Amino acid sequence: MPREAWPIVRTYTVRSLDHAAGEMAIDFVVHGDLGVAGPWALAAQPGDVLVFMGPGGAYSPSPEADAHVLVGDEAALAAIAAALERVAAGVPVHAYVQVDGPDDEMALVTDADLSLRWLHRDAGEDLVTAVQGADWPAGTVHAFVHGETGEVKPCAGTWSTSAASTATGCRSRATGAAVPTRTRSRRRSAREVVPG
Repeated sequence: MPREAWPIVRTYTVRSLDHAAGEMAIDFVVHGDLGVAGPWALAAQPGDVLVFMGPGGAYSPSPEADAHVLVGDEAALAAIAAALERVAAGVPVHAYVQVDGPDDEMALVTDADLSLRWLHRDAGEDLVTAVQGADWPAGTVHAFVHGETGEVKPCAGTWSTSAASTATGCRSRATGAAVPTRTRSRRRSAREVVPG
């Protein structure tokens, strides 16, 4: 098949899967109507056909970690929520999530010992400043950073120049999503029926 005929591929986090009901829940964040993913997510309707590959499994919280640090914006919210659901009871998790305002926050469920800081763009709160000013957890730390590249890249750099670089066994994964223009983001939840 020629490359121009290949399907457009994007990676999303499956929030839940109910085999008995034939349902899958995926959270989408719409960063405006530019690019591929934004217009698609705005137009998606229950019953639309999706093609799946995977699972990718690029990130999963390490069960051996003494603590976890999760950093991101709306683009990372589904992955952060899924990660929180997988961290064992009582394990410390420090999460820093940037959204436009309080209306963009969502309920997060975990048995972990969660310290959550919502940062609101509309109030001038900055993700990088919050992460750079935070105390690094003790012990072996597993970190995850994801979001708009320009906003999250400096967060990952913080760890290589701070006390975090001397932390035992610090493992991190930093990824970015290129978003050319910041528009008001809108989180959209969709339930899709998986054809059986």
